[in-house]
Amino acid sequence: MSSSIVAAAAALREALCGFDPGVFSGDDCARIAEELTKTEKVCAGAGRLAALRASECKAHQARGFNDAADWLAKQTGTTPGQARKSLTNAGKLGDHPDTRDALLAGEVSMDQAGEILDTAGEVPGSERELLDLAREGDLRRLKEKARDVRLEAIKPEELHQRQVKARTCRAWRNDFGMIAFTGVLAPETGVPFLTRLEREADRLMRAAQEAGGEVEAWDAYAADAFALLVGGADGSKPRPGQTDLTIVCDLRAWRRGHAHEGEPCHILDAVRYRSTWPRSFPRTPS
Repeated sequence: MSSSIVAAAAALREALCGFDPGVFSGDDCARIAEELTKTEKVCAGAGRLAALRASECKAHQARGFNDAADWLAKQTGTTPGQARKSLTNAGKLGDHPDTRDALLAGEVSMDQAGEILDTAGEVPGSERELLDLAREGDLRRLKEKARDVRLEAIKPEELHQRQVKARTCRAWRNDFGMIAFTGVLAPETGVPFLTRLEREADRLMRAAQEAGGEVEAWDAYAADAFALLVGGADGSKPRPGQTDLTIVCDLRAWRRGHAHEGEPCHILDAVRYRSTWPRSFPRTPS
């Protein structure tokens, strides 16, 4: 059986060697792309399951690797950390046969399966809904839904404690010698900050447009806005901040001065607030 799989894989590689999409029509290329993408998902799933079995049998040691993740990273062209994560996900598939079957049928990718497995481990019973979404949508939509499922399963007080504890900021020099940085803030801190940053970036971009000169990409003005908000490189003081407060209130209650039963009237809970991220900030980091 193993020899037939190896032979089939070799035959497919040989058939694709020197592939030239230019000799096919657009419709033919669309069909080829769809079929090869589906095959890619199956191959990734089967490959990770085979790698897991190989690691359990210590087969990687006979190939000169002490760590199975190092061996798999070399085969896949990824990092040892990524390889280790894929082995972990492959190990979880035994407890989630529906996701395993979908993966081996080419209905979901390995990344989608990993998102489902992580969430199902934290929120039992969520696998079916996420699997249905994965079959119909892309990874971004799945990640957003999986995140919501995980957050809804956590009590607000505990969630806030986790968010505050997870805050971080680090900086480094990039290949241009520039200062690069990344950070994570709790919603009650991050949402107002991003709101002010977007507002200031929009102001700078409008000023550039009105000046009639070259207009740069929005994220360039976002970088300038960041410097202005925290204090410029010239030693200038940061721009005055604003206090942002979001109130959800029925218009009728607002006008009469008090709310009746069934009429919303509250300050937005920042712990569960999902902001509309500024244009250059991805909703879910990869």
